[in-house]
Amino acid sequence: VVSDLKSPLLDLPYSFQQIISGEGEDEQLTIRFLEQRDLSTVVPMCVREFGTSPEPRSFPWTNLNEQAISSWFDSITFGPLVRLSLATKILRCEQGNDESMPDMVPDYNVLCLENAVT
Repeated sequence: VVSDLKSPLLDLPYSFQQIISGEGEDEQLTIRFLEQRDLSTVVPMCVREFGTSPEPRSFPWTNLNEQAISSWFDSITFGPLVRLSLATKILRCEQGNDESMPDMVPDYNVLCLENAVT
C-alpha cells in the first residue's frame, strides 16, 4: 500500500482493505479528494482544532480588551473563511480534473480519508 501511495501514477479515489486485528472485521480505507458533502463535518473540525471557539460569540461589551475582541472576531470569521477556502479548493480540483477544461490545473491540496467497516 505504501509503495502505491508514493507512486506519481496514483489515481484517486484509492481504496484498500485491512483486517482489524482481533475483531474479525474488514475495514476499507479510501483516500479521495474532499467533496462538498464533507464540508459539514470538516469545517467544524477545523474550527475546533485551530479556532478560538466553535460557536460564534456575542461581542464582549463588558470586557473590551484586545484578547476578548480578537477571540470574538475569530469566532465569527474563521468558520466561514475555512468553508469558503475549502469550497474553492474543491471547485478548483473538480475543474482541473474536467477534460473539457484542459488549461485548468487541478488543486490536489485537500485529501480526505474515509473508512467503512464491512
